[in-house]
Amino acid sequence: SGLKMLRFTKLGRLLRILEMLRMLRLMRLLEDFAEMHLSEGSRLMFRIASLASGIMWGTHLLACLWYAVGNFSASDTGTSWYDYAEVILAEGSIGYLETGPVYQYVTAFHWAAAQVALGGVELYPKNSLERVFNILAMMVGFLFGSTVVSSLSAAMVDFQMMQKEKTQRLRSLRQYLNENTVDQSIAMRVQKQAEERLSVRERLTEQQVEVLDMLAPALRSELRFAIQRPHLGRHPLFRLWMSVDINLTQRACTKSISFSLLRPKDDLFLPGNTVDRAWCLMSGSLNYVQTPDTAAVEEEISTPVEPGKWLCEAALWSEWIHVGKAEADVSSQLLVVHPETLSEYVQSNAMIKDVTLEYGKHFHKRIISARPPDAEYPTDLEVPYTDYCDLVVSMSREVQVVIGTFAVNQLVEQQWQSGKGSQEISKLTEEVESGKSLVVVTGEGSVFRLVSIIALRIEQVDGSIFAQVGKISNSEISAACQLPGAKQERDELLSEAVKRIFATKLQIMEGKSDMMSSSRHVVEKESKEYGVQTRYLRTICTMRYSADGELEAPSYLADEPVAQLASTGKEDVFVPDDPSFFQSLRERPVFAVWEKQGKAAIFAWLSPEQFEILSGSSGEAQLKAWLALVDFTYEEPSVDNAPQEADQVDVDDAVVESEYDSEVWIEHDVVQI
Repeated sequence: SGLKMLRFTKLGRLLRILEMLRMLRLMRLLEDFAEMHLSEGSRLMFRIASLASGIMWGTHLLACLWYAVGNFSASDTGTSWYDYAEVILAEGSIGYLETGPVYQYVTAFHWAAAQVALGGVELYPKNSLERVFNILAMMVGFLFGSTVVSSLSAAMVDFQMMQKEKTQRLRSLRQYLNENTVDQSIAMRVQKQAEERLSVRERLTEQQVEVLDMLAPALRSELRFAIQRPHLGRHPLFRLWMSVDINLTQRACTKSISFSLLRPKDDLFLPGNTVDRAWCLMSGSLNYVQTPDTAAVEEEISTPVEPGKWLCEAALWSEWIHVGKAEADVSSQLLVVHPETLSEYVQSNAMIKDVTLEYGKHFHKRIISARPPDAEYPTDLEVPYTDYCDLVVSMSREVQVVIGTFAVNQLVEQQWQSGKGSQEISKLTEEVESGKSLVVVTGEGSVFRLVSIIALRIEQVDGSIFAQVGKISNSEISAACQLPGAKQERDELLSEAVKRIFATKLQIMEGKSDMMSSSRHVVEKESKEYGVQTRYLRTICTMRYSADGELEAPSYLADEPVAQLASTGKEDVFVPDDPSFFQSLRERPVFAVWEKQGKAAIFAWLSPEQFEILSGSSGEAQLKAWLALVDFTYEEPSVDNAPQEADQVDVDDAVVESEYDSEVWIEHDVVQI
């Protein structure tokens, strides 16, 4: 039992030590917070409160030790200090140990406070151990008290010096305003903003930290890059640079990237000014404003800018003029990228050079092509369709392979965390190396397989939508309702992709539709085949059918509702859940664009309600039954309307919504003609 008691005592001491360490750590964290976020006066008050709390905590520990020495230790005189700490009453006295716990604690705390403050108290040591402890406590109290007094004095003097400097600055400002007879309303605003900014602690710049000049150039470069890296890594291009050559990226960033600090209400840039740099917001927040006077907007538009956002990236790849104003809401810090110096380092690595040139080329193409109705006008915050994934889709095959290889390598490094099989990774690697699959790493570090899709939503005045409802292949009908479209090809803008779709798939509509607008829909889904997340970039181009008359293509109407199903080979009568809806389908003509006998694409004009139902899973049976009632008689296509087989692209709707793929068409239901 004695051994157990000894172990328990040691454990209690260890826990007390850990508790003290936690308190010290907490105090340090609070001091750091105060240094970063509080004003001079608030920091002084916090410092005083911290010192007072430290004194109280130290006094508490000393009081507990004094009580333990008197109550639990052996005495060489047979007595202890608490024997003489009785309470004298009119009727007699009460022993110290007979009083309540509150009185006992306050008495011990009073003795400890006297040692810290070097004051007097009626409690005295009565044996050798208590006297030795009292001597040590007095010495500690002397050192501790003098340290506290000096710390408070230094804090007060420092505060007074800062207040004196602030007062002198404001006095100089008032003198300047008076000497120049500035209007009183403007003078008041100037003085108010000056007082506000003087009361806020400014963030230190690298030039203000003189000791940094003493560091070796290599270490200083490493320090700068360590500060820049978390923010640069949010841009996928710079993240790729780091993967290719981290040392070159560090040297380039050290020489080509600087920091900029903004106070509240400071302007980062104004509309109409030219710019030769780009910014990345590290901390704080900005407000970006466009007005009809300086931008192609109908009314004033205000956009908040949060940390991680890039501003004027277009200036890295073109001669850019600001079309808006950026103003700091709070104190903000930004990375500043200087393209002239950066380009010198790009030349040093052939792989980085090739990727960067491709990136810049396609970014520039989208700048000069960004105009309605294909896209919105570019701004200082965003150029339409210049997301990293959009640009990579358009790059050359060689550059796509380079980007995909580094993405797959990162996926391999993460393999043990994600649990992806090596067989899936090997298959994905083969697809990337052959140029069949495109894989990228985003600024957040996520790995995606990319598929970019262009879909055409052609509408008539009454709202009818021109949809592809199926296809005929080898005299079999595959039923699927979707918008006509295709995958976006390399080195192809949105307008070019639309022209290609009309030329290869929709010759019957070519020159008969006007672009109204475009919208982007991003869908992500796990690919079971490759074991990686697939991101589908689906651009829907809304167009207005402007021609009069019927389409120049064979049209067909449905017969009586009896179909011969391929699955059974028997005649079955289809009983629709909504007879009126099915009847409205039968009244709609369908158009077949024949490539050759036994192979055609099937289209129809559908109302928005019909399109929504037929493109969902609930409309598959009705779509199949409708097409089964149509007698598709082959008609020789004209030269102008014949699809170009080499460019013909089909649909794989096994993936989210649509993936246009020349290899696969998922056949919902097959009807033998």
